[in-house]
Amino acid sequence: DLLDVHRYSATFMIEQVRNSTTAQEIEQSLKRLPRIVKALTDSGAHARNISRIITTISDTVLGKLIDFAIEEIGEPPARFAFISLGSEGREEQTLVTEQDNALIFEDVAPDESAAVHAYFQSFSTKVCTWLDQVGYDFCKGNVMAMNPDWCQPITIWQSYFSQWIADSRPEDLMEVSIFFDFRCLYGDTRLPDQLRGHIRNKAENQKAFFYQMAQNSLLFKVPIDFFGNIAVESGGAHPNTFNIKHAMAQIVSFARIYAIYYSLESTNTLQRIDKLQEKNILKNEIHEEIVEAYNYLMQLRFRHQVSRIDSGAEPDNHVTINELTHMEKDMLEKIFSQINQLRKRLSLVGHNEIYF
Repeated sequence: DLLDVHRYSATFMIEQVRNSTTAQEIEQSLKRLPRIVKALTDSGAHARNISRIITTISDTVLGKLIDFAIEEIGEPPARFAFISLGSEGREEQTLVTEQDNALIFEDVAPDESAAVHAYFQSFSTKVCTWLDQVGYDFCKGNVMAMNPDWCQPITIWQSYFSQWIADSRPEDLMEVSIFFDFRCLYGDTRLPDQLRGHIRNKAENQKAFFYQMAQNSLLFKVPIDFFGNIAVESGGAHPNTFNIKHAMAQIVSFARIYAIYYSLESTNTLQRIDKLQEKNILKNEIHEEIVEAYNYLMQLRFRHQVSRIDSGAEPDNHVTINELTHMEKDMLEKIFSQINQLRKRLSLVGHNEIYF
């Protein structure tokens, strides 16, 4: 059927990337991605499936660029793992593409350290530069493997997370929370697995950490006013809009906090929510509300971004209130009210048991 044709288009694109020999060829292939996403959105494809397709494509691109880098500068001198963070780590990418990545390598002897650092710094710079060239923009916050801070041996990464867990304020965690969504894209999976085990051990019984994580989440406001109406920006760069990414941040943060607390391996938001329900941590009713809200917002987000591209504009997350029907506004008001209830639950984290 029509949906299978669109999936085949994505499959064909992935095959093109795998067969490419230069970054320029990958760049040309990726120009078709918005059309594929538009076709999927128009045909009613589930947002979860669209995100999965986008993630598979970006994973394939990264893998190919890493292969190029190894061909150019030689085999790595130590075991390593290239990890994705944030939305890519959660397998929730949209058409607003910005890099969030890092690199972990194994500890080496002191006399080898300088050479190994130099190799991976050169390697990461090549990969991140090529990613920018093909369409995955440099991270404005410089959270990329090419930043020496985020290209480190496993023991340094363990010390980073130990510090974040033991001694962070909400505003600090605003910057580093995406690191808790890491996913291995290439390399030795034992390194990120080792890091995840370290996080699990350090976070256990750290009520202050979970309190700070929750307070960080509460820094994002749900776009709804006192009367239950959608609240939009009154001025600034995006008047008469609300930021749909910020609206979804409460759900993403909620899933992240509970995943860390209950030692879940999943990084994807909906998989985390599903696991919490399976473990009887989330009641069925709350689970259904969260899943419904997340799916609806992600579907709207894709439609908005496709519409922006159709009009010749850059895709973004600022939804104009005028582009919504009355039914959509009613649905959003209901969803935002539900997310506000989630905020109230998050505000209790650290004050009493996290379980509810």
